[in-house]
Formats: sequence, C-alpha cells, structure tokens
Amino acid sequence: MERKTVCFSDDVWSDLVERTGILYHFDESVQERIASCGLFKLAAALPFLSGAKDAYRISLNNLMLILVMSMKGVGKDIFLHDQTDDQDVLHRLQLLYHADGDHDIQMRGLALLAIVMINDYCTDKVEDSKNGKYNPVLTGAWDSDAKRAELVSYIKSVSCPEMDEVFPLAAAVSQDMWWF
Repeated sequence: MERKTVCFSDDVWSDLVERTGILYHFDESVQERIASCGLFKLAAALPFLSGAKDAYRISLNNLMLILVMSMKGVGKDIFLHDQTDDQDVLHRLQLLYHADGDHDIQMRGLALLAIVMINDYCTDKVEDSKNGKYNPVLTGAWDSDAKRAELVSYIKSVSCPEMDEVFPLAAAVSQDMWWF
C-alpha cells in the first residue's frame, strides 16, 4: 500500500505530539507544552518543508530526537556540548538533517535552532560557570554575536515563508532557552 503525500499542518502536528505523548507517557500538560513549543514544531516540520519523501516518518523521528536531546534523565546528558562541537555551530543539530530533503531549507531550519541554542548558552553562562558545565560562549570558543549574525544572514538568504509560519526568525532571536 502506497502512503499518501501529506503536508505539514496543525492536524499533523497534533498527531505527532500525541504519538510522542503515548511513547513517553507524557501527561496532557506536558503534551500541551510540547504542542506550543515552536522549536519542537520546527524540528518536526523540517522534513515536510524540505520535501523529504518519507516526511511523516522523519518528522516523528525528529520530534522524538529533539525531545530526547532536551530532557534531563533521558538523553540531555548525552547531547551536552563539548569541545568537539566547537568547530561547527550546527554539529550537534546535524542529527535532524536528512539527505532526502532540500539542503538549503534544512540548513535554514537548523540555523534557526542554532540561534536558540546560542541564546541558551548566553542565558546559562553564570549557572554553567558555577556548575563547571562546558559552555562555548563562556569559554570564548564562540563569539555569540558573530555566530548569531552569521546564522541570521544565512536564514535571510534562503526564503521559506512556510517555515516562517512555523517558527519565524523573530521567535528564534527572542527565545533564550532551549527547553520549552
């Protein structure tokens, strides 16, 4: 049986959130928080926006992965930044990239996520210093303003109004924490 082609929509997003809620045994309030998080919605929308052939399948994978990357006690510790991630701001986010979709659209989405990641590092500098947690902004490995400017320039060079509806640049720039 051939799967029908589906576009990313509120119904698709609701279905994906519900499926992850079932898998992770999230209560309704956590599912509502996930549903309202533009960051997670973007990760799920990327396969659809980039025209991936198995967009629904990849979308569910992306949502599950970004949740694991974000959740303490599940996988956040495995995905923490270390010095090997310093050379490329998108390095840790590459797991959300799939060869099947449009490269520029996917990179634009990852750049939006990276802006939030950098903002989170800036927000966490004092706490990370106290806790001895590696932070590339705190150590000076990354110049946050220069990295953000580079990412914003790339985002503006790749038009995708559909992505702007899911998670606009203004939302990425103003969001100062990764977790929802």
